Amino acid sequence: AELRFLTLSSPDSVTEQKDLLAREVDGGAEGVVLVPAAPQQMEQQVRDAAAKAVVVTMESDMTQSGATACISVDNRKMGEALAGRALGRLAAGDDVVLLDSAPGSSGVSARVDGAERLLKAAGCNVYRYTLSAGQDLTALITKAIATQHPAAILAFDTAATEQAARVAENTENPPLLYGTGATNTIIASLDQGSINTTA
Repeated sequence: AELRFLTLSSPDSVTEQKDLLAREVDGGAEGVVLVPAAPQQMEQQVRDAAAKAVVVTMESDMTQSGATACISVDNRKMGEALAGRALGRLAAGDDVVLLDSAPGSSGVSARVDGAERLLKAAGCNVYRYTLSAGQDLTALITKAIATQHPAAILAFDTAATEQAARVAENTENPPLLYGTGATNTIIASLDQGSINTTA
């Protein structure tokens, strides 16, 4: 059996992911582990692939679209845990920005929902910034900081955490930053203090 890891040239390239999935299954792959770039846009491709091979998704549950299984953490609880860490340094009335950087991902959306619920219950003013198609993540983060002047920003995926750390490093009096992931960049930002905590 052959095992191959294929990555997208851009993390949100749905068209490329659709093509890769079809190519691999049509080429005889017996199984595919897929982290869907945009689950709602991948439903038909997952259904087609699952008719020919075992399809297991990560992060976003696509079993209703034919995937055999989903491997994921409890995303809502992960969001709540990240918000809980932030609440250790926040007070009622503080402004908090939540970065919904992957709006097509049910996993990231559940993290954002969990954090939002907990922060609002604690009396924080919560502002959800959602990345739209074709929008630059750095520009979205910069706009959130300039518009809201938040006490904290919470990022719910690795790319958003890395980008928020880069923006924070170049911002005077940056907000507290809480994120997810454990890449070399994120670990270095934790050591430098540009990221306060990760989940």
